[in-house]
Amino acid sequence: MEGLGYSLLLLLILIGLSFLAVCLSFIREKKITAEQQAQKAQDEIYKFLTEQPVPPTTHQQQAWLAFGAPIFLQFNEPLKEVRPEVSLLSISQYRQFLKQRWCITDSESAQVIIEHLLTLQDAHQLDALLEHKQQEVQQYLAAFTADNDPTSLEEAKKTSSTYAWDTARAIAVTRWCFWCGYLTEETMWRYIKQAAQTAQTCGLGSWVDYSVSILLGQKLSEPKRLHRNLDSDLLRLLGSSVYSPRTADHLPPAREYEIAIWREFDFIYHAKAF
Repeated sequence: MEGLGYSLLLLLILIGLSFLAVCLSFIREKKITAEQQAQKAQDEIYKFLTEQPVPPTTHQQQAWLAFGAPIFLQFNEPLKEVRPEVSLLSISQYRQFLKQRWCITDSESAQVIIEHLLTLQDAHQLDALLEHKQQEVQQYLAAFTADNDPTSLEEAKKTSSTYAWDTARAIAVTRWCFWCGYLTEETMWRYIKQAAQTAQTCGLGSWVDYSVSILLGQKLSEPKRLHRNLDSDLLRLLGSSVYSPRTADHLPPAREYEIAIWREFDFIYHAKAF
């Protein structure tokens, strides 16, 4: 019996070692794959920057991009430039995302989706829901304005449209399509300018109204979809010093510097002539 027990113990040890070897091999391969993906992302973005040199943005262009800032922060993207950074996802990953999330695969489909957003088609449908979902809306607003300095509940209640959910996404999708080669630089800026001007004429003319409009649009259209600390990002852009524990994440230094973009540019910004 002793010999049988020893043999069983030895067998269990061999099985354990074999399992450990498989696990280590899997971890090693996963690490190599992650490194390869990171290198691929860098190579694709370096290629983009080499083949498509984009000049630094002007102050007026940065003011237009400010309207896409909440979506840019969701993806940890630059707020003031249209050039991609090497720390971002690969161009291939952006193409895959546009295909799966937006059904965008080429220039034609890109323009169809962007123009859909620019004409506030989603916002018109969501605005019709606002009256019927007042209880949920009040809950969203109460949670967003609780204990934070720049936004009061009474001020938030003045927002009556989800227009900003469409304009902010239009700007983000436009820049992604430019990165993926679906839009020219000229067309990109035309769409971004149009989205910013639409936002300036649709709402109450303030970044608070814009923030609440985005928040309501997201909550009403995608209530079960997780957006990484969207409320926190909006409060930061507004200049709030209040963060709840659930949203106390830290931004990279570059983003911490850019986060003041809404305080740098008035909601309706006109570049000075020099």
